[in-house]
Amino acid sequence: MKTKNPYRVGAIHFPGDNRLGKWCQIAGYLALPAILAGVAGLDVGAPRWAVMWSVALAMYIVFKGLAYLMAGRDPAREAKPGALWSWFIFWPGMDPGPFLETPHPRDTATSAGEWTRAFAIVCMGVFILYAGARQVPQENIVAIGWIGMAGFLLILHFGVFKVLALYWRSRGIPVDPIMNSPYRAESVAEFWGKRWNRAFRDLAWSTLVRPLRGIIGATGSLLVVFAVSGLIHELVVSYPARGGYGGPSVYFLIQGFGSMIQRTRTLKALGMHKGFKGWIFTMICVLAPAFWLFHPTFMKSVFVPFMRAIGAL
Repeated sequence: MKTKNPYRVGAIHFPGDNRLGKWCQIAGYLALPAILAGVAGLDVGAPRWAVMWSVALAMYIVFKGLAYLMAGRDPAREAKPGALWSWFIFWPGMDPGPFLETPHPRDTATSAGEWTRAFAIVCMGVFILYAGARQVPQENIVAIGWIGMAGFLLILHFGVFKVLALYWRSRGIPVDPIMNSPYRAESVAEFWGKRWNRAFRDLAWSTLVRPLRGIIGATGSLLVVFAVSGLIHELVVSYPARGGYGGPSVYFLIQGFGSMIQRTRTLKALGMHKGFKGWIFTMICVLAPAFWLFHPTFMKSVFVPFMRAIGAL
């Protein structure tokens, strides 16, 4: 049953409490000012790691608002009261669509094995973060940071996000995992477009690729996405570290050009666009320049102090 005066964004109707819609609308229209305000104002006497998390949280909220507004361009769908609040607060994905659907039960089935693997990954990450990093001599601070980063990624991106996906699927919400076995990617495009952080992929597709590809083409829109990714990581990584500027931007430009090169006739003739050779090329492209993304300045002044703050060292 439709309620009186439903809040409307684009073609999506949101019955009941419209406060979420209003806040998302504000966040979407004030995206850049909000990020700049967070960068400028959250840095007064705070630890470097606190600045990092503050900026990341501000950007996350703004991105949620943008995702909400972009979803309003899809065909009309009725949202159950509270569904959008659940998506906004308790799911890291940027596509609210699954929370607006009435899926078939087979589309949201989970298994005991999936739950077990997800919690096992969380435990493995905790062990690496809290025990593995302690085994490295304290003077090797960059190595300590990388080990801690590996543990943290396992805990959050591969563990907690997977647990959340299983929870929502068990509740009938057909969300896809944020991380989709990125180690299986046979091309750079597959790694970033289908397997790594699908939340950002969904947002980039709706806000950048879809509007721009008709203007500057698929290749141009792809390079814009990687350039924007670099700028985002400059704000989250280099700015809190007060150094290493340009490293994240270079890293993501390498990813963009690597994706383009892998699809050239020469590399296709060599079989490096798929299969085992494609996987080797992809892993080299993604992992070899990673020291530019999470550069030593970031590890020394931001992430390792964060590890100390949470008792990992």
